[in-house]
Amino acid sequence: MATGEGVSRIFRSYVTRVYADKRFFEEILPREYKELPRLLEEDEPSVELISGSRHYFDKRELLELSNSLPWYLRGFTKLPWIFTYARQGFVGIYKLINSDPWSGRIIAYLIRGDYSKPMLEVREVEFQRLLSRFKTLIIVTLQINIMEGGEG
Repeated sequence: MATGEGVSRIFRSYVTRVYADKRFFEEILPREYKELPRLLEEDEPSVELISGSRHYFDKRELLELSNSLPWYLRGFTKLPWIFTYARQGFVGIYKLINSDPWSGRIIAYLIRGDYSKPMLEVREVEFQRLLSRFKTLIIVTLQINIMEGGEG
């Protein structure tokens, strides 16, 4: 049987690791978002991350996205798209966490062909289709619940 001190040391180690992982995921988030037309004009399209490093976009993916959207939506498209992954029972759900209100509409247009109702949650199958086309335009982070009972 573990002593109280041993359990406390294991708990502190676990908490330290969780906070280190949390910090890592926070640092891969963008410090800035850029509109699609602006990115297409750049020689090396990229955005700065919170960590200070850069996230680079594949120019071919930017062109494919531009060609997939009507001209009037291109200026509303800010990148990268940030999704958080979480399990809900046996199903994985990707939640769009961009602060831009048009991001959900652009995603809806790409998946359903209609931007009238934003998509803020994307099922795994839909997400895989998006990711297969636009790998460098998407950043995925994790949502992990560590509260007792899995709620939090």
